Amino acid sequence: MRKLLILLISCLFSFSAQADNLSYGTLDTPIQTLKITGITSATTLSLPTGAYVIGIVVKNTTANAVTGGLKFGTTVGGVDVIATLAVGASALVYSTDAALLKRIFSLTTSQTIYIDAVAAWNGARINIWVLYKTLQ
Repeated sequence: MRKLLILLISCLFSFSAQADNLSYGTLDTPIQTLKITGITSATTLSLPTGAYVIGIVVKNTTANAVTGGLKFGTTVGGVDVIATLAVGASALVYSTDAALLKRIFSLTTSQTIYIDAVAAWNGARINIWVLYKTLQ
């Protein structure tokens, strides 16, 4: 009975979408990962067109904390993506939802993200994973 109800609702939703001439897409687009490793100074990464950032994971592979944490922005020295992400000695951290100030960028072009220490790298070597989905 439950499967039949789900099928009926799905058909009605599909019919409604066709009648409105709209495309609703699916919610099951895979999470993709952009990974950069061995970072010891300011760097950049490029998010693809239509990327929606879900989260950022940082692993410090040394016993040296990044002084002041890391900042992420859309310009050199910018803090419009993440103002500061604390990265302690040998830390594994994930950006909170509140820390991600900007998640979506452009549906027509890729976006460069600039990454740097807020104060000093202090000999730290880090790996970064950006988790994102692509809007289509």
